[in-house]
Amino acid sequence: MAILQENNFREREDRLKKFWQDNQIYAFDEASDRPIYSVDTPPPYVSADHLHAGHFLSYSQAEFIVRYKRMKGYNVFYPMGFDDNGLPTERFVEKKYHIDKSKITRHEFVKLCLEETKIGSQTYKRLWTDLGISVDWSKTYSTIDPLCQRISQWSFIELYKQGKAYRKKEPMLWCSFCQTALAQADLEEREGSPLNVHERCGTVVEFIPTTQWFIDVLHIKDELIALGRELHWYPTHMRNMYEDWVNGLKWDWCVSRQRYYGVPFPIWFCKGCGEIIPADMSKLPVDPTEDSPSIEACPACGSREFIPDSDVMDTWATSSCSPFIIPQLVENKNVSGKIFPNSLRPQGFEIIRTWIFYTMVKAYYHFGTIPFADVMIAGHGQDERGRKISKRLGNYIEPEKLLAEYGADAIRYWATGATLGANHRFDLEDIKKGKHTVNKLWNAAKFCLTYIEARQNFAASPGSGIAYNLEPEDKWILHELNNAIRSCSDAFERYEYAEVRTVLSTFFWGTFCDYYLELIKHRATQESAKYTMFICLLTTLKLYAPILPFITEELYQLMYKGHEGVESIHKTRWPECNNGWIMGEQAYEQMKYFIEEVDAIRKEKKEKGLRYKDVLDIYTLKTEMGMASLREKLQIIFSIQEISPTDGWTETFMPNNS
Repeated sequence: MAILQENNFREREDRLKKFWQDNQIYAFDEASDRPIYSVDTPPPYVSADHLHAGHFLSYSQAEFIVRYKRMKGYNVFYPMGFDDNGLPTERFVEKKYHIDKSKITRHEFVKLCLEETKIGSQTYKRLWTDLGISVDWSKTYSTIDPLCQRISQWSFIELYKQGKAYRKKEPMLWCSFCQTALAQADLEEREGSPLNVHERCGTVVEFIPTTQWFIDVLHIKDELIALGRELHWYPTHMRNMYEDWVNGLKWDWCVSRQRYYGVPFPIWFCKGCGEIIPADMSKLPVDPTEDSPSIEACPACGSREFIPDSDVMDTWATSSCSPFIIPQLVENKNVSGKIFPNSLRPQGFEIIRTWIFYTMVKAYYHFGTIPFADVMIAGHGQDERGRKISKRLGNYIEPEKLLAEYGADAIRYWATGATLGANHRFDLEDIKKGKHTVNKLWNAAKFCLTYIEARQNFAASPGSGIAYNLEPEDKWILHELNNAIRSCSDAFERYEYAEVRTVLSTFFWGTFCDYYLELIKHRATQESAKYTMFICLLTTLKLYAPILPFITEELYQLMYKGHEGVESIHKTRWPECNNGWIMGEQAYEQMKYFIEEVDAIRKEKKEKGLRYKDVLDIYTLKTEMGMASLREKLQIIFSIQEISPTDGWTETFMPNNS
């Protein structure tokens, strides 16, 4: 017999994380013929040793959708990448070790960067797992690993052969502090002139004549606008930000950086005539500073001496390949071919001008198509004063402390409070409300389990309720449950997770707990009430599962696994609307009157200082509730001696089965 012991979220989360991992609950199934839902997950900078609620916000919001799609029957492909090459990691290493990269060897500096990459990726993995992010951890990549280097170098050589990547000397945006060329997207406008500064270090940029690699984007602005209009943007107005950026472009994309830690250009130059020598595609990835070209002599002049290109690629030159990097994580080529274009790209609005834009450029040049079908844009996490949460300001509570005190479900609940695409303030009270919701689910389940423990074989088919002689309040709660299913499904399809929270808060806290469970306590041992409690709680758990994965899994394992026959609630099917639960219009109207009377009686008893079961001598109806059975229920539930019709209303009793 399942008994609910202490509601210990720490023990629960540790146990269920291990259960999900051991049973590969979130693994992509290469042998499945179910439709694939693939996610181009944002690869976070592993140099971010300052994880905070802002990270929780954006990654949780996308993951709500992932869990919903998994329950809708999709074979979810949810990999995780780590963006560990390029300037962000270099700057992090320079600050942490107080070093100047120009004063140590390239090899020594890259070695430090690689060490930090390993540390950072493990930090992220631990934190995402603690938060309940349902990534398939067997499908991961690093933007500095051989796979990503190979694809990034392939992309560059392809563009070079097409004439879309070219090398040119001209006045270039230059950061004197980082000692590298920049792209237009690397700029940030600061007040005081206004000045354009490098977004990574705040240094005022200069124009200096240098020789750099570029990718042509100015000649395809119209094509990129048209391609952007093929995407489904959530929210829709974010497309304007993309189009404004494309229309405002002034320069081609500078992709070369004078740094150490990045993907090398697969290029050599002939020492004799300067001829550009690309690497052999079959040899990728290569490092021209360590490797030699495949040819022995320059095809232009015959020279046998070559100079390696010592620059590295802009980190976005690799990240922009992510939609066609992730299919390579799947061994079965028949399956991997179905992953691109991806189903979803979730990301923050501030990198529309970089990650989305550059990805669109690569997808257009290489494949002539959109890289993904849907774009889901998240806002920033903000502190209580409305400032962006950042390491520089130190305006956040350490994520480990939040998880230890409130649990992952509570934090995820807070993340649902943000309107799609909008910034969201950190609110400790909302996290506490999330914890209260977890406790409420536990207590509701504990009450229901008192009566339905021995019944694990209730059916939920359209007409199944007939066998249990459902009473009006049973039919009413199932009707409202039907509405909740419809509303939650519709909201998730539009990526509006905040609406889901609103719908469920209304249904679970109000309709189910405050009304239904209170109204059937006097008959909770009856089959009709048992059946209704069983169905309502199971469905509520499934509706909450994408948002609150731990508590819903716990209660499912204790109460419903035997009935459903599925190892995890997160692999069960999403609830479907049931036409058998729809009430007739007249009967539903009478139940609305009934609920209004319940509110009125509660208020009257409170005003008179009476407790719930204290006798009320006489009560006058406030509505045109005409069903005699409902009047009798009010008398039983609230210990009312006599009920009289509302003043001025001619009483006409309706049949009890209306």
